Amino acid sequence: MYRLVQAHPNTSVKMVFLEDKHLDMRRYNAPTLCTEVAAIFVGDNGEPPANQDICVYPVGDTCHSISPLNQCCDLMTYPLLFPWGECSWNTAMEHVEERRKAKRTRVTQLP
Repeated sequence: MYRLVQAHPNTSVKMVFLEDKHLDMRRYNAPTLCTEVAAIFVGDNGEPPANQDICVYPVGDTCHSISPLNQCCDLMTYPLLFPWGECSWNTAMEHVEERRKAKRTRVTQLP
């Protein structure tokens, strides 16, 4: 797919993701009725593009866009940060600032 897009830069790519609300959406679940799809987003400088437009076509041609803030979007975008597919954050999560007392240690070169 990457080579196809490189050879034809004006080609529009359509990806279809099947979603069942009763299924566990984590990354490494055993496959059921569908195959997994992998995509690599590469920008001009080798970095992922800042704007990712991910759309889902559940049934038919109606497009549902996935927000970059969606919990399931991070699992697909950053698999190294979420290797077990866990949803580790949500938009209603509160910020807790933890203050730790720093201990100073002195390093010497005594025999």
